[in-house]
Amino acid sequence: MSKSKVASQKGNNRKSHRNGIKKAKTHPKASTIGVNQKYLHNCHHARVGRVKHE
Repeated sequence: MSKSKVASQKGNNRKSHRNGIKKAKTHPKASTIGVNQKYLHNCHHARVGRVKHE
């Protein structure tokens, strides 16, 4: 029987740091498709009220 191959990590740490390890990109606004309409209605009024009182 042949020996089982063990994964090698040689150089992977250096390679990953060459261009820097970056955070995953986050989107500024999440999609509201399929979200409860009553909740969205309330969110809208909460946002409008927050702007008026500031």
